[in-house]
Amino acid sequence: QALASAMNNFVQEYLLLVNQFETFLNDETKTITLQKLWCFIQPSLSTVSHFILWFIIAKQFTLMI
Repeated sequence: QALASAMNNFVQEYLLLVNQFETFLNDETKTITLQKLWCFIQPSLSTVSHFILWFIIAKQFTLMI
């Protein structure tokens, strides 16, 4: 259940990121800078790092059994 919840959270954040980025790019007057790109990506990095950490811990635990 924890894995499914983490994956669901990851997918929701990813879809939100894509939607926000797509909305931003549809406005022709705005240009993307590295700083703006970082602002879009940064919230998702936390979720990805937690997901990877959880996966590594789960894999190590199954190898010990």
